Amino acid sequence: MVALTIGSAFAFGLVAVAALSGLTTGLETSLLVGVAEASRSVPGALPLLEAWTSLGAAAVVIPATAVLAIWRVAAGDRLGALLALAIVVGASAGNDVLQALYGRPRPHLGLIDYPVPEGPGFPSGHAATSAAFVVALAIALSRATSPPQRWRLGAVALVALVAAGVGFSRLPLGVHYPTDVLGGWALALAWGGALSLAERTYRARSAAPSRR
Repeated sequence: MVALTIGSAFAFGLVAVAALSGLTTGLETSLLVGVAEASRSVPGALPLLEAWTSLGAAAVVIPATAVLAIWRVAAGDRLGALLALAIVVGASAGNDVLQALYGRPRPHLGLIDYPVPEGPGFPSGHAATSAAFVVALAIALSRATSPPQRWRLGAVALVALVAAGVGFSRLPLGVHYPTDVLGGWALALAWGGALSLAERTYRARSAAPSRR
């Protein structure tokens, strides 16, 4: 977890430099044009992309996280419930702060008939929030005793696939550059990993016998 957290934070820094310096904007724009043209050539692709991208909205992910937290409370793990909420809500709120701080404009290429949200685009909120939920779910299921491990691993893999699809869907819809999405993923992994390490440390210290 330490390596994942540090690596993700480092990756976020690299992506942020690439995105905000403008060095990759030309290449990213060309990629967006290609992806959009490919999507337009597939019948029914736009409704599918719109439906898939909606799964990463905070209005969907945060209630799902609340259900996850309720499950952890029912299992007697209140700290785990708090961790899940902190990972997802914190990633969503932190992403908003970073968007305002960095102020990177969205593509606005007009390639697809889809409304581009107002406001900056780096990092991607949909990518960050959905990836944060994957982290929270993985941590919660790693502490569960049922269902069998293969089912728990399968559930995490399935949700991770959905989150990856959410991030990808932002590209053909023209609302984010690729580095926006990468930044959102890296942010979620770094934030979730840091909170998980802090929670582990707290549990260890709480379980250790006090010395007087």
